[in-house]
Amino acid sequence: MSMKRRIKKQMHAANAAFANNADVVLVTDDPREMKLPRGRYLMFDQVRGVAETVEVDSAGTQRVVDSKPLPIGPGDGREPEVIGAAGPFEAREVVVGSLYQAGATKYPEGAHASITPGGVELALFIDEPTAQEVRTIQGKDFEAYLVEQPNTMLFLAKFGDLWFEAPYNVHRVPSQFRAWPPAPSQGYGWPLAIVVVDARTGVVRAMRNLALSNRFSSATLRALAEQANRAADLDAHVREVIALRAKRFPELAATATTRFVLGETAN
Repeated sequence: MSMKRRIKKQMHAANAAFANNADVVLVTDDPREMKLPRGRYLMFDQVRGVAETVEVDSAGTQRVVDSKPLPIGPGDGREPEVIGAAGPFEAREVVVGSLYQAGATKYPEGAHASITPGGVELALFIDEPTAQEVRTIQGKDFEAYLVEQPNTMLFLAKFGDLWFEAPYNVHRVPSQFRAWPPAPSQGYGWPLAIVVVDARTGVVRAMRNLALSNRFSSATLRALAEQANRAADLDAHVREVIALRAKRFPELAATATTRFVLGETAN
């Protein structure tokens, strides 16, 4: 199973202008690498600046049945619009055995990082995760890395021999939802929630809650502030993500500005 398929995923409330009976609403920065189960999807392609209703057949072939321009195009410097009345930025309860997002039952494989005043959430979408994969993700061998580019924060997570990566750009978060935890007190770090989701069903398979180190949390806060104060350039962000994804995980980890290792006291 390749975890090199990534997705910037957001689930929005139904929008009458676009929905067209789509099963899942997705926001993606690399639709060409997506392998989707059979179904009907509404995809917000932030690379090309379009919203497309796509039908996927049993062979995985995609057919575009409708296409409209996005409210924000790639790299135009304007802030994204919130589509629908609710979104992933609102507080919600995540329960093992329940759907990760109400109404969403299919996801592409990959990882998605979100940052809120309550901490960091890393959602891992895996097709039919095995018991061994879940045990590995819940195990004691965990490392996190922060790789920085001018327009991109790339979070790497390593559980045993399983690697995941999640790109992040603060300008893709609507301004009213750009809020993160305060600077951590000495000796403390931000909460980290890790959620394992079956990408084929949308059901949460496992969860774990950790605390990041003070050093990692402080570095993330600095990177967020620097990116927020920099003018939006989504074209540059896409180019950076493509370049980063051309590298192997250990090579990326070697370029990280900070690292967190679970259990190490010198974090």
